[in-house]
Amino acid sequence: MLLIIGGGLNFNNNSALLFGFLFVAIAWVSMHQTFNNLNGLTLLSTHADACFAGEQLPVRLDFAAADGQPRTEISVAIGESRALLALSSTGEARLDCALSADRRGWMAVPAIRVATVWPFGLFYAWGYYRPQQHGLVYPRPLPGRLPLPEADAGQALARRRAGGEEFAGLRDYRAGDP
Repeated sequence: MLLIIGGGLNFNNNSALLFGFLFVAIAWVSMHQTFNNLNGLTLLSTHADACFAGEQLPVRLDFAAADGQPRTEISVAIGESRALLALSSTGEARLDCALSADRRGWMAVPAIRVATVWPFGLFYAWGYYRPQQHGLVYPRPLPGRLPLPEADAGQALARRRAGGEEFAGLRDYRAGDP
Protein backbone atom coordinates (compact mmCIF):
# COMPACT_ATOMS: atom_id res chain seq x y z
CA MET A 1 0.00 0.00 0.00
CA LEU A 2 2.89 2.32 0.75
CA LEU A 3 4.22 1.63 -2.76
CA ILE A 4 0.93 2.68 -4.33
CA ILE A 5 0.78 5.88 -2.29
CA GLY A 6 4.48 6.56 -2.90
CA GLY A 7 4.09 5.96 -6.64
CA GLY A 8 1.03 8.20 -6.75
CA LEU A 9 2.94 10.99 -5.00
CA ASN A 10 6.01 10.57 -7.21
CA PHE A 11 4.18 10.51 -10.52
CA ASN A 12 1.38 12.88 -9.44
CA ASN A 13 -1.24 10.21 -10.18
CA ASN A 14 -4.48 11.16 -8.44
CA SER A 15 -6.25 7.86 -9.09
CA ALA A 16 -3.41 5.94 -7.40
CA LEU A 17 -3.54 8.35 -4.46
CA LEU A 18 -7.33 7.96 -4.26
CA PHE A 19 -7.06 4.16 -4.28
CA GLY A 20 -4.19 4.12 -1.77
CA PHE A 21 -5.79 6.47 0.75
CA LEU A 22 -9.21 4.83 0.31
CA PHE A 23 -7.71 1.43 1.12
CA VAL A 24 -5.89 2.85 4.16
CA ALA A 25 -9.16 4.42 5.37
CA ILE A 26 -11.07 1.15 4.87
CA ALA A 27 -8.35 -0.75 6.75
CA TRP A 28 -8.44 1.81 9.59
CA VAL A 29 -12.23 1.56 9.93
CA SER A 30 -12.07 -2.24 9.63
CA MET A 31 -9.56 -2.43 12.49
CA HIS A 32 -11.85 -0.46 14.79
CA GLN A 33 -14.98 -2.37 13.74
CA THR A 34 -13.25 -5.71 14.35
CA PHE A 35 -12.27 -4.57 17.85
CA ASN A 36 -15.74 -3.15 18.56
CA ASN A 37 -17.38 -6.43 17.52
CA LEU A 38 -15.86 -8.06 20.64
CA ASN A 39 -15.64 -4.98 22.87
CA GLY A 40 -18.30 -5.18 25.59
CA LEU A 41 -19.19 -8.82 24.87
CA THR A 42 -19.75 -10.61 28.17
CA LEU A 43 -20.28 -14.24 29.08
CA LEU A 44 -23.34 -14.12 31.34
CA SER A 45 -23.38 -17.74 32.42
CA THR A 46 -21.79 -21.10 31.78
CA HIS A 47 -23.73 -24.23 32.63
CA ALA A 48 -22.41 -27.77 32.26
CA ASP A 49 -24.83 -30.67 32.70
CA ALA A 50 -24.01 -34.23 33.71
CA CYS A 51 -23.38 -37.14 31.35
CA PHE A 52 -21.98 -40.67 31.29
CA ALA A 53 -18.36 -41.45 30.43
CA GLY A 54 -17.87 -41.79 26.68
CA GLU A 55 -20.72 -39.41 25.88
CA GLN A 56 -20.75 -35.70 25.10
CA LEU A 57 -20.89 -33.28 28.04
CA PRO A 58 -23.46 -30.58 27.17
CA VAL A 59 -22.34 -27.02 27.93
CA ARG A 60 -24.58 -23.96 27.61
CA LEU A 61 -23.06 -20.50 27.16
CA ASP A 62 -25.09 -17.29 27.45
CA PHE A 63 -23.58 -14.18 25.87
CA ALA A 64 -24.71 -10.55 26.03
CA ALA A 65 -23.49 -7.26 24.63
CA ALA A 66 -23.08 -4.48 27.19
CA ASP A 67 -24.36 -1.86 24.75
CA GLY A 68 -27.21 -4.04 23.44
CA GLN A 69 -25.98 -3.79 19.84
CA PRO A 70 -26.24 -6.79 17.52
CA ARG A 71 -22.98 -8.60 16.77
CA THR A 72 -22.22 -10.88 13.83
CA GLU A 73 -19.67 -13.52 12.86
CA ILE A 74 -18.31 -14.28 16.30
CA SER A 75 -16.41 -17.57 16.38
CA VAL A 76 -16.60 -19.49 19.68
CA ALA A 77 -14.22 -22.41 20.31
CA ILE A 78 -14.46 -24.55 23.44
CA GLY A 79 -12.38 -27.72 23.44
CA GLU A 80 -12.87 -29.44 20.07
CA SER A 81 -16.23 -27.74 19.54
CA ARG A 82 -16.45 -24.73 17.20
CA ALA A 83 -19.47 -22.57 16.43
CA LEU A 84 -20.42 -19.23 14.91
CA LEU A 85 -22.42 -16.86 17.07
CA ALA A 86 -24.57 -13.88 16.16
CA LEU A 87 -26.17 -11.68 18.80
CA SER A 88 -29.64 -10.49 17.89
CA SER A 89 -31.01 -6.97 18.20
CA THR A 90 -31.61 -7.61 21.92
CA GLY A 91 -27.87 -8.12 22.31
CA GLU A 92 -28.18 -11.64 23.77
CA ALA A 93 -27.46 -15.13 22.45
CA ARG A 94 -27.30 -18.69 23.77
CA LEU A 95 -24.91 -21.28 22.47
CA ASP A 96 -25.16 -25.01 23.17
CA CYS A 97 -22.03 -27.06 22.57
CA ALA A 98 -20.66 -30.43 23.63
CA LEU A 99 -17.34 -31.63 25.01
CA SER A 100 -16.10 -35.20 24.80
CA ALA A 101 -16.04 -36.77 28.26
CA ASP A 102 -13.82 -39.84 28.34
CA ARG A 103 -13.11 -40.08 32.07
CA ARG A 104 -15.56 -40.11 34.93
CA GLY A 105 -15.51 -37.52 37.70
CA TRP A 106 -15.58 -33.75 37.67
CA MET A 107 -14.64 -32.30 34.29
CA ALA A 108 -13.52 -28.69 34.14
CA VAL A 109 -14.87 -26.59 31.29
CA PRO A 110 -11.81 -25.54 29.24
CA ALA A 111 -10.96 -21.99 28.22
CA ILE A 112 -13.38 -20.50 25.71
CA ARG A 113 -11.83 -18.62 22.78
CA VAL A 114 -14.02 -15.92 21.26
CA ALA A 115 -12.78 -14.41 17.99
CA THR A 116 -13.95 -12.35 15.03
CA VAL A 117 -12.70 -11.17 11.64
CA TRP A 118 -15.76 -9.05 10.86
CA PRO A 119 -16.29 -6.89 8.72
CA PHE A 120 -13.73 -7.50 5.94
CA GLY A 121 -11.44 -10.19 7.31
CA LEU A 122 -8.42 -7.89 7.33
CA PHE A 123 -7.92 -8.08 11.10
CA TYR A 124 -8.36 -10.83 13.68
CA ALA A 125 -9.49 -9.99 17.22
CA TRP A 126 -9.79 -12.61 19.96
CA GLY A 127 -10.26 -13.05 23.66
CA TYR A 128 -10.40 -15.87 26.19
CA TYR A 129 -12.88 -16.66 28.94
CA ARG A 130 -11.73 -19.05 31.63
CA PRO A 131 -14.88 -20.25 33.42
CA GLN A 132 -14.70 -21.91 36.82
CA GLN A 133 -17.47 -24.34 35.86
CA HIS A 134 -17.32 -28.13 36.20
CA GLY A 135 -19.55 -30.85 34.78
CA LEU A 136 -20.10 -34.23 36.38
CA VAL A 137 -19.26 -37.31 34.31
CA TYR A 138 -20.85 -40.47 35.70
CA PRO A 139 -19.29 -43.92 35.17
CA ARG A 140 -20.41 -45.65 32.00
CA PRO A 141 -23.36 -47.94 32.79
CA LEU A 142 -23.01 -51.64 32.10
CA PRO A 143 -24.88 -52.95 29.10
CA GLY A 144 -27.97 -54.92 30.00
CA ARG A 145 -29.32 -55.46 33.49
CA LEU A 146 -27.36 -55.58 36.70
CA PRO A 147 -27.08 -59.05 38.28
CA LEU A 148 -29.23 -59.82 41.28
CA PRO A 149 -27.45 -60.27 44.62
CA GLU A 150 -26.29 -63.82 45.23
CA ALA A 151 -27.77 -65.08 48.48
CA ASP A 152 -29.91 -68.08 49.28
CA ALA A 153 -33.19 -67.67 51.11
CA GLY A 154 -31.79 -68.90 54.46
CA GLN A 155 -29.03 -66.30 54.60
CA ALA A 156 -31.38 -63.48 53.66
CA LEU A 157 -33.82 -64.50 56.41
CA ALA A 158 -31.01 -64.75 59.00
CA ARG A 159 -29.76 -61.28 58.05
CA ARG A 160 -33.22 -59.80 58.43
CA ARG A 161 -33.61 -61.28 61.90
CA ALA A 162 -30.20 -60.07 63.02
CA GLY A 163 -31.24 -56.46 62.41
CA GLY A 164 -29.51 -55.93 59.09
CA GLU A 165 -27.08 -53.44 60.63
CA GLU A 166 -24.29 -55.95 61.18
CA PHE A 167 -21.33 -56.34 58.85
CA ALA A 168 -22.12 -59.12 56.40
CA GLY A 169 -18.77 -59.33 54.54
CA LEU A 170 -17.13 -58.00 51.41
CA ARG A 171 -18.00 -58.97 47.91
CA ASP A 172 -15.67 -59.08 44.91
CA TYR A 173 -15.28 -56.10 42.59
CA ARG A 174 -17.65 -56.06 39.63
CA ALA A 175 -17.21 -53.98 36.49
CA GLY A 176 -19.19 -50.78 36.86
CA ASP A 177 -18.47 -50.33 40.58
CA PRO A 178 -16.95 -46.97 41.51
